[in-house]
Amino acid sequence: MRSVGRVWKFWFHTWISFVPAGTCFKGEFNPAINCWAMIPFLLSIISFKNKRQRIMVEKLRRVLAIAATNEANLLDETTISALAEHIRQIRPGSDRLFRRLYQTRGASNHPLNATFLDSVLRPMPVGERDLQWTEWVRRNFPDRFGFERVLDVAADVQSLESRWKSKIEKRTQSDCLRAKWLLWLLTTTVRNFRDRVTRALYWFGLGDPAALFELTEEASEINDPYVFERSLAASYGVAMAAHCANAIPDFRRKILPAQARRFFDLMFKSNATGRTTHLLTREYGLRFIELARFHNPRLFTKSESRMLRHPFTNGGRIEWPEFENGDAVMEGPNMLVDLGCKEVKGDKNIQSLARVEKLIEYFQPGILLLPNVDSKSSRRAPRIKTLQQQIIKAAGKRKLKVGLLSVNQLRSSIFSNSKWTKHQMAETLARQFPDELASRLPPKRRTWTNEDRRMDMFDAVALAVTFRMRGK
Repeated sequence: MRSVGRVWKFWFHTWISFVPAGTCFKGEFNPAINCWAMIPFLLSIISFKNKRQRIMVEKLRRVLAIAATNEANLLDETTISALAEHIRQIRPGSDRLFRRLYQTRGASNHPLNATFLDSVLRPMPVGERDLQWTEWVRRNFPDRFGFERVLDVAADVQSLESRWKSKIEKRTQSDCLRAKWLLWLLTTTVRNFRDRVTRALYWFGLGDPAALFELTEEASEINDPYVFERSLAASYGVAMAAHCANAIPDFRRKILPAQARRFFDLMFKSNATGRTTHLLTREYGLRFIELARFHNPRLFTKSESRMLRHPFTNGGRIEWPEFENGDAVMEGPNMLVDLGCKEVKGDKNIQSLARVEKLIEYFQPGILLLPNVDSKSSRRAPRIKTLQQQIIKAAGKRKLKVGLLSVNQLRSSIFSNSKWTKHQMAETLARQFPDELASRLPPKRRTWTNEDRRMDMFDAVALAVTFRMRGK
């Protein structure tokens, strides 16, 4: 294996030293385009340790950026796949490609348009996508953090909204691609920016309701609930405006009932793939269907109509899983999706493990964080240590990464030292997540009292916050 590595290093060094990067993408040396697509393979088999080798790697990353700036006819499928893999693997500098993708997003004949971005971001786990795409969006949003911005995404959204608002009667293929780009901006953690994007999608949909409805159906498959919720909100807004207007003559008679049927199949029928207990998402879908039933009362049968009434027993996850010692699910650095705590009875290890597996199956996390019960600072019972080993083994079967953090690591990361008490750490987290944790903060523990069970939820959140702060 070492001899193979030496051969690759020699070939690679010779290649990068004598082949000018710029000429590889000007049509003068087209075979090199396929060669550069081997970059992910090269980076995976070669260990770059010294400064000279690291400079060579940086050259490769710059060449990938150069490849992205080429005309469409100079980009073959292999190079496009290499660019997509470069983004997915969260390599340094891959976020530079987003600037190029912004420029080509609306070009219907360009291989790096918004459809390419959708194909790259859609299969990514939420955590990895947040580190790449969502973080890039945040850095380019004008806020108080004062980052140097490559472009102003808020101004761009406002420009698209004004354009679609002034020309409601016309939507082009380029407009549809730009709307698909906006769909992915809904993953942002900046709430007022998410509102602006939703409004821009509304104005796009007024000009072409069918195109927006199609985007909304596609959004139901994205593993970020905000995307489907907001796109469905925009669709409902379009339906409210269009069902009583004469600008789209076929809307009430054809488009609205057909789309209401598709939303019913997506969200409310037995074993619907887009079923949810998210209140806003479900209400948007219900109200959309009610508009269609207002104009066509016989659109749904009696049995189907019963599925549109509470308690929605045919769809949605009604019993939310919780497990002993507390759980928290986070998307991005500032968003708590779910948290809870429940004490189990009987064989605690078996029941707790079953609940952990349900959580993993439902949320599909990018990493599972656990307290390091084997550290010197841990005083957990042997049963808890056995339970953790069982959880780690279950995660391994699903090829899920597991991170272990000690109590001292939690405190030193959040407070820069390990002298602070557990209650002070909980107070800090409650200030960071006031909507989710402030009301759950237990009173300060007395010497003679047991620890409040709610403190386990704060321990779970502390694991996620520490993981983000340590940059693992």
